Amino acid sequence: MTEEPQKQNRDDEIDLIEVALKIWAERRFILKVVLIFFVIGLVIAFGSKKEYKSEVTMIAEDNSGGSRMSGLMAQFGGLAGLNLGNMESSDVVSPELYPSIVQSTAFMLNVLEHEVYFEEHDSTYNLYYYFTELDKPSFVGILKGYTIGLPGKIIGLFRRNEKGTVLTAKNAYIKEGLIKITQQQAEVIDNLKNRISVSLDEQTGIISIGVELPDAYAAADLANTIVQDLTTYLIDYRTQKALTDLQFIEQQYAQAEEKFENAQEKLASFRDRNINVISARANTKEERLQAEYNLAFNVYNGLAQQLEQAKIEVQEKTPVFKVVDEAKVASDNFKPRKPIIIILLLVLGFLFSLFWILSSITLKKIIIKAKRYTKP
Repeated sequence: MTEEPQKQNRDDEIDLIEVALKIWAERRFILKVVLIFFVIGLVIAFGSKKEYKSEVTMIAEDNSGGSRMSGLMAQFGGLAGLNLGNMESSDVVSPELYPSIVQSTAFMLNVLEHEVYFEEHDSTYNLYYYFTELDKPSFVGILKGYTIGLPGKIIGLFRRNEKGTVLTAKNAYIKEGLIKITQQQAEVIDNLKNRISVSLDEQTGIISIGVELPDAYAAADLANTIVQDLTTYLIDYRTQKALTDLQFIEQQYAQAEEKFENAQEKLASFRDRNINVISARANTKEERLQAEYNLAFNVYNGLAQQLEQAKIEVQEKTPVFKVVDEAKVASDNFKPRKPIIIILLLVLGFLFSLFWILSSITLKKIIIKAKRYTKP
């Protein structure tokens, strides 16, 4: 009674010696599989398009504690009647949000409008035009498109033709705050998003912006362009309210200055005409003109102080960015990494052949076990 279960347990166990012998017996099969994967690795390594990467590292100003200008003006601003107590940078954009800003559709639309120099073609092109007209897929890309991507191509045949010649904000925006883009434009944007990376080193505060393109010079050019667009966006964001306030105060200041000069001119003219006149009516009118002059002067003087304060606030809110390492034109391609691809495919081929052999052993045991239970 006890020998049968023990025998069954021994049958269920995988004998390591049996596995080793099986692997040795199937060494020709393993070699064939590894050679097939090796050929696939060669096709991928030499059939993939070369990609070049350029990277820019920069650091942003830390405004959490205010700048030196705000500290000095807080000390000496009272001498000029300026109130700078509220000029603290509480609206700083966290560097952790930079990747989301760069990957946004509106930002990508702006980037695609830029003209970038491509050394391969010795000319500058709009990025949208380059990706839709000049960028041709590699052998691996074509093979992938007609295998894995074949369903998408079939679906695309039934879609409405929505190609656009040049992607601009004019044909992308249909209403303020709303964006409408074609299917092809969306594919180009997704392609560009995959080529741009933004990372932040939280310990050092250094921001790295990397760009991958088939042209080394274009990758460096685009990396610099993205840095410029990002800094412009952040400066506009930080100074937008301050500039709006400054523009409003300038308008009010111009009107107050005109009223002050008119009141000053009226008071001076009245006094010139009534130098030797002594009458209650003349004194009353002069007092009224003097009051208008004083009121106009007080408003004018107050707006002059606010104008100077608004100018300082704009300067205070303007962030400072320092490029630590500028974009360089890569001499070697970033992708494909041929040795890594070939070694990886060799390992995968070996593991696949081992998996196949072990599966066959396990399947054989299952069949034997099934026959035993079905045996009358």
